[in-house]
Amino acid sequence: MSEKKKAAYKRILLKLSGEALLGRQSTGVDPDVVNYIADEIRSLADLKIQIGIVIGGGNIFRGVQAGARGMERTTADYMGMLATVINSLALQSALEAKGLATRVQSSIEMREIAEPFIQRKALRHLEKGRIVISVDKEGKNYIVVKISDSGCGMTEEELEKIFNPEYTTKEKGVGPGIPLAFEIIRGHGGDIRVTSRKNKGTTFEVILPRERLNEVS
Repeated sequence: MSEKKKAAYKRILLKLSGEALLGRQSTGVDPDVVNYIADEIRSLADLKIQIGIVIGGGNIFRGVQAGARGMERTTADYMGMLATVINSLALQSALEAKGLATRVQSSIEMREIAEPFIQRKALRHLEKGRIVISVDKEGKNYIVVKISDSGCGMTEEELEKIFNPEYTTKEKGVGPGIPLAFEIIRGHGGDIRVTSRKNKGTTFEVILPRERLNEVS
């Protein structure tokens, strides 16, 4: 008689790239890919793991790129978050079709389609075996540290390579500093965003979850 597989973790947070939902499409959401991802999540739920999910929106809209091209940054960020809502609803639909109770929570109020993000409520959903998909970046749940300069700036091509550990503008050696910092921040549930305009300067935004900061303090 084989032993029943046991999970190594009681609770996990899945970070899904918006681009992962593209499939073979150039934009939008591929239902077959969403269904495949839902099957994989169901296999985790069968192990009685509490599952939180954060999804990107890059398959629909990239706020960082729009901001770099001159769109007002707050507007670009809101548009990006709306893209993540679309992806979240698509995944919620696929999960619930497989019998998995799922809640979408958003820090932007839209009660008809998502619950307001409340940390204790999210934890309660997880404890009851529900999957929670969170749509949030800044606001009350995150702290953003901005670092700007007025230097030479970067091109769009350079921005796309900045987190690649093998990419560098140095004549000798490599530039692992930014990619290493990115991995550390991501490991703590945060993110790093970069906007830059050639001959105008560069801004780094380090996004950190307040909950983790409270744990440290």
